[in-house]
Amino acid sequence: MADAKNVTKGNETEWETVVEPFGETWDFSKNTVLIGTYRSVKIVQLPDLNKPNEMRDSNVYEIEEATTGEKVSVWGNYAIDEAFTEIAPGTVVRIEFQGKIKINGGAQEVNQFVVQTKK
Repeated sequence: MADAKNVTKGNETEWETVVEPFGETWDFSKNTVLIGTYRSVKIVQLPDLNKPNEMRDSNVYEIEEATTGEKVSVWGNYAIDEAFTEIAPGTVVRIEFQGKIKINGGAQEVNQFVVQTKK
């Protein structure tokens, strides 16, 4: 049951945010470095390109960009997901795109990132 303070106050209704839209996806091809405060992670399901008719979980990290305060999204990959298992919300982070590397004998390319936290 909702708390009365979050329901009605005179003619004004107060709302508690449960879900927010994703921020615009950060474009590392335009700006290779993102500095900001890590706010949250959302898990979304996407089609698995390696397994037709199956879905896979993907992480989307919400970062509050340091200079504008704008909320932006960063899609997880192996390096980003591994780093963020050690990072708590509220931490200032720096994510730098390092380019692409070939894997599986050159059959695929993956994005390389360095993820750092402020001391």
